[in-house]
Amino acid sequence: MKLLDFAKKVKNKGIIKSFSIFFNAYIFSHWKMYLLERPLELESIKIKNDLTPALVTEDNLYIFEKNFSSYVPAIKKLLAEGSRPEVYTDENNDAYAMLWVHAGGDYYDKLLYKCRIPIPKDSIYQFAGEITKDKRGGRITVYAQQHVWNEYYKKGFKNTRALVNDNNIPALRMHFKLQFKETGKLIHIYRLFSFFTFAKYENYSGTRIKFNKKNLKDKEITCLFNLYGATACQKHYFLHRITPNCLSSFQRAHLLTILHGYKAQNKA
Repeated sequence: MKLLDFAKKVKNKGIIKSFSIFFNAYIFSHWKMYLLERPLELESIKIKNDLTPALVTEDNLYIFEKNFSSYVPAIKKLLAEGSRPEVYTDENNDAYAMLWVHAGGDYYDKLLYKCRIPIPKDSIYQFAGEITKDKRGGRITVYAQQHVWNEYYKKGFKNTRALVNDNNIPALRMHFKLQFKETGKLIHIYRLFSFFTFAKYENYSGTRIKFNKKNLKDKEITCLFNLYGATACQKHYFLHRITPNCLSSFQRAHLLTILHGYKAQNKA
């Protein structure tokens, strides 16, 4: 069954694209990670929901079993390192959102990037956020971050930092909307055979991240098509028929509706 699924993916993506994904995943990959920062005193949004994070210890990891069971081993390691999770639960005490925070001083990522991330003593580092699919698209993610920022600002911290891949356009766009700015620090992370990892740190001046609206929309639509498994012909049609004028919120909603239709047809 797995071979059939793999064959379908190769057919949808093409041999060259599939080989590129395989090469980046298992042979050699290079990530360019921008270190972004925002003052904690800024208020991006007023919290309207009464958010109360759950206190997480090794004794109540059962709250992750329903939605985040695959993350439990990593959660245990992060707790042992002293990182703190901002976790929200529903009426059944099941976690539906989490955001991890490291407070003050450099952070060494042992799980993913396996390198040192420069964090000043008066700053926090936010990472490893996740939320269930049914909660995505709302403001819970922003509320959770604002809750963390308010709390640490009261404790005397001045800034928060985040590390974002230069290819992750939606994430970069979200961070800039939340008033993050470039710090002039770029981390190049290289990985060989999914095992050997090393990093190179680069300092730069000025601004490097520049969004072109048309290209931004193109990349967003491409991400949507890759997510929903649309064919290359469908992708070409929408990229050339819709994006020249840039997508409005209505057009984006319409596009998602059409993509859901294609997804349903492919399943049938």
